[in-house]
Amino acid sequence: MSVKKIILIFLLSSVLFFSGTTIVFSGSMVKTIALSHELFITNIEKDVYVINHKFPWPANSLLVTYDGKEAVLVDTPYNNQATKLLLDWIESRFPGIKIVAISTGFHSYNLGGNGYLKQKGIAIYGSQLTLKLLKERSENTRSKLLMWLNKPALKKYYDAHATAKYIGPTKLFSLESSCSFMVDGKRVQLFYPGPNHTSDNFVVYFPDKKILFGGCTVKAAGSKRLGFIEDADIKSWKVALEKLLAKYAEAAVVVPGHGKYGGTELIKGTLTLF
Repeated sequence: MSVKKIILIFLLSSVLFFSGTTIVFSGSMVKTIALSHELFITNIEKDVYVINHKFPWPANSLLVTYDGKEAVLVDTPYNNQATKLLLDWIESRFPGIKIVAISTGFHSYNLGGNGYLKQKGIAIYGSQLTLKLLKERSENTRSKLLMWLNKPALKKYYDAHATAKYIGPTKLFSLESSCSFMVDGKRVQLFYPGPNHTSDNFVVYFPDKKILFGGCTVKAAGSKRLGFIEDADIKSWKVALEKLLAKYAEAAVVVPGHGKYGGTELIKGTLTLF
């Protein structure tokens, strides 16, 4: 790295440190903004941002913007407080932007911040099955989560998850029928490959950008296991992955529910876990 680049990074780091904003550098490019010590936004390419919330385990959301006027938010951070931080940043970066949200499943890292989205009047797309499972299964899933969090060092997280109120999507569609909508003249596809990590998990594809939000249907590179499978349909999950690989072979970027984004090798890697 040249002396000029080192000086530039030092100066930017100093300015951002004293302004209370943390920046992580990748090479000579500013890539990741920390809105808190638990919430991070990474600009992976033009108009595309991966949001990572560690509460306490890292989970991903996706933000895609269109000319700074419209945006699609796929899944939320774990809670309303982090979702407010995220929306405050979006509004400061893109004043007056119109946001449409999507909940890809009923787990807390899919829709934990829906309460704040609803308060802001933001439309939230999701399936009828997600709403059903939220009523029938969410307390059972919460009990498993609290069992893991029941340690003195994790009390902050235990208390937050114990009292969280989960709000379902407001714009419902049936998983049996295909669903898509237009944003700034560009199509956004919601595709259900069949039961997988949960029986309601679906993926979101942005054809103009060739970006697939695979969510928890897809595991990050290097994963050694499938993770939480209490609500999974293991047999159908493998079939769902094969459908994704066939349908979205041209995807340039695949964002998993947890861990680092990559390409379609993430889908292939998840298949090997079976």
